[in-house]
Amino acid sequence: MAATKVMAGTWEWTDNHRHNERRAEMALTAGGQLTYMRIVIKAFPNHEELKFTIMLVYGVCVWRICHATDTGHLNPLSRPAHLPFGPFDTPHYHPWAENRPASLNAALPKNLKYANFLPAELTDFNACFEWFCTQTNIQIGNGQMPILPLPDRLL
Repeated sequence: MAATKVMAGTWEWTDNHRHNERRAEMALTAGGQLTYMRIVIKAFPNHEELKFTIMLVYGVCVWRICHATDTGHLNPLSRPAHLPFGPFDTPHYHPWAENRPASLNAALPKNLKYANFLPAELTDFNACFEWFCTQTNIQIGNGQMPILPLPDRLL
């Protein structure tokens, strides 16, 4: 996770399996070698509010931003003391540092149980994507800033 990662490719939006959900992903390199990591973005262009998810995936999601007000999350009572209990009905993120297994020999978690509120100044997609890349040590190359798809119907 600590290695500097570089995006490899261009963004292309496709229809996802859910209604009103678009998806784009990009492979990552580290040390000039293609990795098994990728960034996955889900966007909901016809949603009445700005709604998207940015994920770092390594077989399973290991880091995620959920920018939505219509999906809830509660941290378990056994959460780290510095994390709020919730409920999270505002944008939040699930960092690797709080969700990684205690043992290096353990399997990656299937779900990210612990979340924190997204910093209040992150109010648009570009700010969230840049912050996500900083947190996960991913470099954004020229022309590699994704652009969310526009609505394709009248709201």
